[in-house]
Amino acid sequence: MMSNAKHENEIKNIVEIWALLEVMVSTIIFVFTLTTLMAHANEIETLCNKLVEKGNLTPSEAQTVLVETR
Repeated sequence: MMSNAKHENEIKNIVEIWALLEVMVSTIIFVFTLTTLMAHANEIETLCNKLVEKGNLTPSEAQTVLVETR
């Protein structure tokens, strides 16, 4: 039979491991979300620049699109 102190120590270790896993998963989700948003913003900027080059948008219209999508 396990002693009470040993049992409490194992429970404490399990709680610490779960807390660490929670932090790791949260960090991964944050980084994924941030990189996705940054990639999206970069794609919109590239598209706006191309549309300005081709004369489909004025520079001020492109700037408006960029501001509204951020």
